[in-house]
Parts: sequence; C-alpha cells; structure tokens
Amino acid sequence: MNEKTTELLSKYELKVGRVTRARGGFLCDTENGLKLFREYKGTEKHLEIESFILDRIKESGRCKADYIVKNSEGEILTKDDDGMSYILKDWYTSHECNVWDKSEICSACGMLARIHLILSGYNKDRMFDLYPCNLMKEYERHNNEMRRARSFIRNKNRKNEFELKILSCFDRFYIKAADAGRELEKCNYEAQRENAYDNQTICHGSFNYHNILFYDKEAIPVNFERAVVDIQITDFYDFLRKVMEKYNWDVELGYKMLNEYDRVRTISRDERKLIYVMLLYPEKFWKIVNQYYNGNKSWIPDKNADKLNTVCSQDEKKQQFVNTVNP
Repeated sequence: MNEKTTELLSKYELKVGRVTRARGGFLCDTENGLKLFREYKGTEKHLEIESFILDRIKESGRCKADYIVKNSEGEILTKDDDGMSYILKDWYTSHECNVWDKSEICSACGMLARIHLILSGYNKDRMFDLYPCNLMKEYERHNNEMRRARSFIRNKNRKNEFELKILSCFDRFYIKAADAGRELEKCNYEAQRENAYDNQTICHGSFNYHNILFYDKEAIPVNFERAVVDIQITDFYDFLRKVMEKYNWDVELGYKMLNEYDRVRTISRDERKLIYVMLLYPEKFWKIVNQYYNGNKSWIPDKNADKLNTVCSQDEKKQQFVNTVNP
C-alpha cells in the first residue's frame, strides 16, 4: 500500500490492519469488517443515487450489499490533492457466483427478487433521472444496424467465411427481430415503463454473475454503478439470458430460475410476456454483427467467428425455451 492510499484511508474512522490489492482497489481488514477501497470514476450525482439505493437495502434488513462507508466528514466521496475520487465500501470474504453451480444461480434469482421488492416505491419523493433507452427505439436502431451490415457484406466482391455465415443465417434472425418488435406492443410495454417511472422502481442495471458474491451461502449484490429506473424484470432477463447461453438453453434450468424469482416476487403476465419478447429478440446475433460492422472488417477475430457459430447452433434449443415462456 502506498503513502497516498494510507493518507486517504486515514480520513475514515477505522482502524485498518492488513491491506491487499484486489477487485481494482485495496481490500482492507478493519475492526468493522472487510472493506474495499478503490478509485471512483463515475459522477458524484450518480454516486449519491447509488448511496441512496444501498441505504434502502440496508434499512430493509433483508439483504447484504456493498454499502458505502462515509468518511470522518460524513461524505461518501474522498478526494486526493489531484482531484481524483475514491470510495470505501463494505466487502465480504466471498467468491463470485459460480455460473456452473445451479444452486447458486437459483439463489441469485431469489435475491434479485428481494432487491426488486425493496427498491420499488421507496423513493417517490425523489424522482431519479436514470432512464435507459426505450426498447422499441432500441430494437429499431439495432434492426437498422443489422440491415446496414448486411448491405455492406452483399456489396463486397470477395467475402470471407465469417461474412458468408452472417448472410446465410441473417434472414432467420432478422425475422425474429421483426417479430419481437411487433410482440412488444402486446405486453403493454409503454404502460409498464410509465408504472416504473411513477413508482421509481429501480433495477441493478448490470445483474450478472460477476456482480454477485456468495458469503456463507448468501447471495450478495454488488456494483450498482449502472442502476436505472426501469421495468425491473429486465434485470432478470439479463441474468437469465447470459446463464442460459452457458447451459445451451436448458429448459429445466430456465424454469427453475423463473420459479425461484416468482416465488419471492410474482411475475405478472405482462412481465412474462416482456421476458418472452426480449428473449425472442436476437440480441447476441445483433451484437456480433454490429461489432463486425464497426470494427476492423479486414481481420475477424476467431472468437467472433466462434460466437457466431454458437449463436447459430443454439438457436433451435433457444427457440424451444422461448416458446414455453410465452404466456
């Protein structure tokens, strides 16, 4: 630990013992438990919102989290002489969620449902300006990007194997994209968004296994830097999709995840329809095609080709699961 870090930590009312590097910062053993001290690169406004969110979780007593520790001056942000910002958070002797441990995956789903209940309607007096892109507009933009990429490839005189693969499966995935756009109107999407705004329902914004710790078999959410006001089931969709991709769209696991979330926080018919729509949309295919179009088209990384082959090979099993989700 360098002299600057020692000086900054002295601004907290803590007796700091052993300090080690970890998670992009320093893990500090203190008389009040393990803490994580690291640089903060976000805006002060968003950190205040994150602190508010974490305070609500702490007050509920229903879940642990990476609570922000205030310094001796009662501030959540500590700055050095160069104007760089730092934060101190509660941390745990833990491990990241093991994506290959189905019991941990299901525990994380139940924890997410509890977090959603805690962060719904608790702050109507504070209207947060944290709204993600409207899915309708996002799908339209993504569809335009896919069409531009296809036109570019079609107009090339010489096409490599990766480009030929995109063209061969393009129509199949684009039809799903168009269907998702039409189905979005059937799940009262705009009404769900308005309800999220009115009730200030907060989403984690980046709920994946890297942001879930396990401490004494308890799932703990961390890193709320991307928290947004949105339809909360979108958090669950993000987690569900990424896990299911790892498991080649195992229907049994998918339903265990749905049931574990629903056991704690009931999934409404409109929310289930929205999960169906988001799963129907070929997000991974769009991402691969868009990265290709905006990247170095003369050199295609092997991992991109592998990802495209995986998306194509998993499509049938994915569709089988997606069809069962549709209410």
